[in-house]
Amino acid sequence: MTSWKRRMLDELYVSADRFFAGAPTRGPGRSEAAKAEVFALWPNGENTAFLEHFLSAMPERYLYANEPEAIIEHARFAEKAQEVSPNIRVLSTSDPYVELCVVADDRPGLLAMITAALSHAKFKVFSAQIYSWAGTDGRSRSFDMFWVRSGREADATVRLVPSLERDLGMVIAGKVDPEELATGTRGEVKWSVRPTPAVATKVNVDNRSATNHTVIEVITRDRRALLYGLSSTLQHAGLSISFAKINTEGERVADVFYVADELGNQLHDQARIDELTQRIMMTISRLDTGG
Repeated sequence: MTSWKRRMLDELYVSADRFFAGAPTRGPGRSEAAKAEVFALWPNGENTAFLEHFLSAMPERYLYANEPEAIIEHARFAEKAQEVSPNIRVLSTSDPYVELCVVADDRPGLLAMITAALSHAKFKVFSAQIYSWAGTDGRSRSFDMFWVRSGREADATVRLVPSLERDLGMVIAGKVDPEELATGTRGEVKWSVRPTPAVATKVNVDNRSATNHTVIEVITRDRRALLYGLSSTLQHAGLSISFAKINTEGERVADVFYVADELGNQLHDQARIDELTQRIMMTISRLDTGG
């Protein structure tokens, strides 16, 4: 139970209660109230102008998914991270889990690059929040949070963060191929695969849950480099990912991506949707066979 999951359960309860009471579940009033909570905690003397910019630049759903105290720390890191890209910070630890935040200049395929580095470091991602925002200089950046583990102790994971940041920098610079990094084909010892409970793979494509995006939900068994494979497949299909929710429960993964086509629109062409679904299924199959 991460802080994000707890917050999302709270949001679900409040939204359901307001819905059945006939009140709007979201709107300017709620987002402004969330911002007011954050400003009330912001210490005097710190850069209030940047906080205002950060809260305005982040999507509304970010305010609902994070506690005000956490948003304060996010804003502080985001301000400093504008100077160095990529920049990775440990936000919190709770054995054996570590919460990481990645800020980097946005570009096509960035999520695939980040997840390639995570896979290479043998970090298992249990949940994540993926956002895009514009810095004070107008440049588009990512603000991505991952809840990961790589062993029995959080300290062991924390010690690997500098090498993770280095690997990500090399991938972004084009010095390392992300697929080689993610799948362990650069000479590393491959992971052993142990028997796990069967989980049926399902791909759901939804144009009703979001106004400007198509929502793609993938439910399947967890595998190494799965998140890299999915994000890379979406990128190669010509889609941009503006938001993602990643959740792992045991061996079952439920990954949700909010995507748009080359013109920033939803996907309505059924032939393209069918092709995308087939691509995703083939990607998952290749991860099993190593092909």
